[in-house]
Amino acid sequence: GSVELALTILSLRDQVIAPTVNLRDPDPACDLNFVVGRARRQAIRTAVSNRYTLPSDRATGYEEKPASA
Repeated sequence: GSVELALTILSLRDQVIAPTVNLRDPDPACDLNFVVGRARRQAIRTAVSNRYTLPSDRATGYEEKPASA
């Protein structure tokens, strides 16, 4: 929970998107903007972090970069 939230906030601060874990060969028919292999610099204004814990607790964090930052 807190680790994922911290990484989400750092992504917003540093404007870097981490690669999708274990994705090496995306399906070309799937029209999504995956980050494969290495992190990518990109302008980020908002981010969502989903957290799941056992037995079945769930939380979603929505972070937004301030306009002045």
